[in-house]
Amino acid sequence: MERRLFIDAPCEGLQDDFVFLDRNWRYPNQAGRLQRCLDICDTCPYIVECANWAVLTETPLQGAVLGGMDPSQVAARRAEPFMVEARRWLNRSPCGTERAYADHRHFDEDCNICRESHTRRNNPLAA
Repeated sequence: MERRLFIDAPCEGLQDDFVFLDRNWRYPNQAGRLQRCLDICDTCPYIVECANWAVLTETPLQGAVLGGMDPSQVAARRAEPFMVEARRWLNRSPCGTERAYADHRHFDEDCNICRESHTRRNNPLAA
């Protein structure tokens, strides 16, 4: 699993089995691993950027300690209404694409650029 977010971050080079925690906390040393990961995060100059990435990206690294938060804290922050709305806007496709047209339709929004582009793509003679 790729997790190169910040090349010179203190967590760079750590094994995935250390940074990614088991969701069921089955491993006996998992609490110690969590604390060690959080201690590493505390020394990181990218902790704020990493935390923002964790809650705003569409597909975060599931089960990872990110931005000084354990996986349950990341999930809780991602579920906050403001974050859900922010992800909706930050992860949208650019206008003029079919994906953006579908997004506008889904959210009952009108966008001339997307509508005209969609019409040209699907009915070249109508444009």
